Amino acid sequence: MVTDTLCLKQKSHSTVPFTTPTIGASDGGGSIRVPAHFTGICGLKPTPGRIPATGHFPNSLGPFALIGVVGPMARTVQDLKVLFEVMQGPDVGDPCAAPVPLRWPSRDELKGIRIGYFEDDGRTPVTAETSAAVRTAAEALRRTGFQVEPFRPDGLETARQLWWKFSESREACCSVP
Repeated sequence: MVTDTLCLKQKSHSTVPFTTPTIGASDGGGSIRVPAHFTGICGLKPTPGRIPATGHFPNSLGPFALIGVVGPMARTVQDLKVLFEVMQGPDVGDPCAAPVPLRWPSRDELKGIRIGYFEDDGRTPVTAETSAAVRTAAEALRRTGFQVEPFRPDGLETARQLWWKFSESREACCSVP
């Protein structure tokens, strides 16, 4: 449930107030990222196992558990970060939840990360406005000191075909007649 102010209990039992509505969701093919994009909020699809799927309905089992993950959605990046910190970590109810300590990189460490971007996938045309927005974002990151390079990942069409095959097989095995 989303409310004007949401408070969650952290593992330390302290109360974390959020300034904006927040929610936990799941994402295997864009169910966090796409609505976040179209509504102007922040969404994060974390690394599989970072946030436990305990209590997720339907259960996240089998091969889909490696793609479909639980993640936060919030109006601000600050609230998204807090919600992620509360949600992440191991859980006895999810054997796939990783017991990996959370560590945020320093600003200097971030500056050493190379960031690659691409304006289109070579198959589906994008608008001039979309290309301009991507280039503007890449330039803003470059001005901030990041190493930013254009690239196009290899195998996008193969990945697309595999995604559809995987989706079809999931539907076939998991659909109720």
